[in-house]
Amino acid sequence: MTVEDIKTYVNLCLEGGSTIRERYEIILKQKEIAQAQLEKAKKTVKYMEEKANHYLDIMNGLSPDDTNPGEWELLYNKPFQGS
Repeated sequence: MTVEDIKTYVNLCLEGGSTIRERYEIILKQKEIAQAQLEKAKKTVKYMEEKANHYLDIMNGLSPDDTNPGEWELLYNKPFQGS
């Protein structure tokens, strides 16, 4: 929530019961935002787990070290086409 959103919410609380519906809508909106952030965080964690596993494979000799773009040409026998 932005500071402005928090101020609005607190002011509505201070106004009393007549603002219950507005406060409810604010909470629902914040819940949706939090849910989206949670999903993004889950995807980030999954990606980082995959990266960590890849590094374990490299350290255990199960995969070549393909993390250095400068060596991709040697690994894959084709020139690196950087952007």
